[in-house]
Parts: sequence; C-alpha cells; structure tokens
Amino acid sequence: LSIRRQRQMCIRDRSLTAMASDIVIPTAFYGIEAEGTAYRMDGIALPLKKIVEPPPNILPDEEILRRILKRVKEIKNEFSN
Repeated sequence: LSIRRQRQMCIRDRSLTAMASDIVIPTAFYGIEAEGTAYRMDGIALPLKKIVEPPPNILPDEEILRRILKRVKEIKNEFSN
C-alpha cells in the first residue's frame, strides 16, 4: 500500500497548517490588521475593525484570492485565443 503525500497550500503564515504546507501565502489577520466580518454559530454578524497596520506587502486573504482569480482568468484567455 502506497500513501502519497498531497501538496498543500495555505493562505496564512502563522498557523499549524502553514508549518505543514508546501506553499504559504502570508495574509493580514482580520480584526487586527484588516477589516472584515465574523459570524457567530447562530448566524449573527460581528463586524471586525482593523486596529493596526499589517506588515509591508501583506494583504487580506480576500485581496490575494481576487488577484489569483484575475491572473487565472488572464491565463485562461491567453490559452483560448
């Protein structure tokens, strides 16, 4: 029986998951370095405010995912032309 390790990507650099990941993309923490919304288990929204600036070149995960999606669409268009 052969068990192969799957490659793993993590969008957070300060976690146990990041320690085991092949690719780590550091992000700003919501409610500390970025604004956002958290939801309680009963569905109540909790607005989170930024209280400190993130380190240089560190973006919220929403912005990182938006940029990745934009680039994937560009590549897709390049191959379809």
